[in-house]
Amino acid sequence: MLMMSMCLFTACPSDGDDGDSTSNSTAGNGGSVAPTTQSSMGLYNGGKPFTLYEFNSDGTVRQSTFVSYETNAQNDVYTYSYFSDQIRIIYNTGSTLNNEITLTLQDGRVTKQHRAGVLLFDYEYDANGYLERVIEYMSTGRKSGEWGVTWKGGDIVETKAQGYTFVFVPSEMSASVAHDGRYNPLVYALWKDNLSLYSMRWAFPLVRFFGKQPQNLVGRVLKEWKSQSVYSAKLQDYVKADVMKGPSFSYQQQNGKLTKIRQTVVSLDKEGNQVSTFDDSGFIDYELRW
Repeated sequence: MLMMSMCLFTACPSDGDDGDSTSNSTAGNGGSVAPTTQSSMGLYNGGKPFTLYEFNSDGTVRQSTFVSYETNAQNDVYTYSYFSDQIRIIYNTGSTLNNEITLTLQDGRVTKQHRAGVLLFDYEYDANGYLERVIEYMSTGRKSGEWGVTWKGGDIVETKAQGYTFVFVPSEMSASVAHDGRYNPLVYALWKDNLSLYSMRWAFPLVRFFGKQPQNLVGRVLKEWKSQSVYSAKLQDYVKADVMKGPSFSYQQQNGKLTKIRQTVVSLDKEGNQVSTFDDSGFIDYELRW
């Protein structure tokens, strides 16, 4: 699950570093701050909306609430409270209420993630402040897995997770257009093999707390797949072949802000040529409104 904020694109230890408990939400323990800005990101499949994310931020660029509106489902609501040494997230979903995620902060970066008091993840950073290792734990406290993130020239180029290697190809578009972490390549590196913008929804507005951010948006992410059905133009039929497959992204921006993302699936053969598989058709559009 890799698989989305920023101050901009650097860690922000100044948030709450005076040692006082400070809350951005009406659910926090400190003083509340009314939201001053609102924006949204809509997901569209075939031109029809099926998810809408609504973001409310206060005057300090910190997140106060984040709502996920699902088609034919109860809304998910995330509420954020900020403290000098942690961030608390209370979220309500269609099935459970008052879930709590606690992120431990050190030098302005998330080092641990707990849910309901149980340690789920450790996050480690290199000497330059880039996230390089994530360790996952079972509810019993036993280590269940880990994965690493490889950086080159300020971009994520590879992640290794649970026996899989994911190759990241950066886009030519600067990540600076993705204000407040609405979409960011780092989200893909935080979770193993769930390559989707659904991953870590609560983290959309918080990636700036996970160390330095990538220079560019993601162009595509490729994972090795064995014996996929690949269409052969020569044979005019599908044949079995090993391919690298994953999402590919194109972007639109306006006035320095990201306004649209189109996600498709790309499959490449061993020689790097693009081929077709059964699930390569179709696309999803993500529209950001400010």
